[in-house]
Amino acid sequence: MKSFIGLLALLLMTIVTNAQYYDSVSFVSADWKGKKIDRKVKLYQYHFNNKNLFNANQHISYVLVKRSRRHQFHVAAEPQKLRTVNDFTGAVKPLAAVNGNFFDVKNGGAVDFTKVQGQVINVNRKEANEKPAFHQKAAVVIAADGVPEIKKWDGLVNWEEWLKEPDIMLNGPLLIFNRKDEILDSASFNITRHPRTCMGITKKDMLLCWW
Repeated sequence: MKSFIGLLALLLMTIVTNAQYYDSVSFVSADWKGKKIDRKVKLYQYHFNNKNLFNANQHISYVLVKRSRRHQFHVAAEPQKLRTVNDFTGAVKPLAAVNGNFFDVKNGGAVDFTKVQGQVINVNRKEANEKPAFHQKAAVVIAADGVPEIKKWDGLVNWEEWLKEPDIMLNGPLLIFNRKDEILDSASFNITRHPRTCMGITKKDMLLCWW
């Protein structure tokens, strides 16, 4: 019986690994169409229509921003109101805007800590054990000069209160940090398909992606 379980686990791991491999190949080999939307900013899009990404049809867009003083990032938030992305960006007219963190679909406002220009807009709605949820263990922080950075939970229950940047948005799960893959648990959010947004930062580029 133990041998059978071990074989089953090995087969399952092989199937999952192969799926990840083919998804990666499909993503990298896609004929991405790039469009310049500003100096050092490009929008890329591709529609996977043969169920060849995550075993489904997917339309993915991402914006690649070269590091430059010309472009700044900002956080917009609402304490308790349902607002669309277009509503947030109407007067500002940014080059790109995406949903950033988890929000209360019934009452409005974010369920994760959010700070805008030094003012706390939303606080963490914690689980019963008072520990941060998986989507409260990473943060996008933006300095006064508009340059973003990704921070990782340091183990403190109130870690967000020690972050000093004027714009802060907790979110997650964190996928990669300092070039190392993060370990994800088997929560439904991590293993099932949902509309996603993400942000990645390298030494040369900053990436906003949504699908």
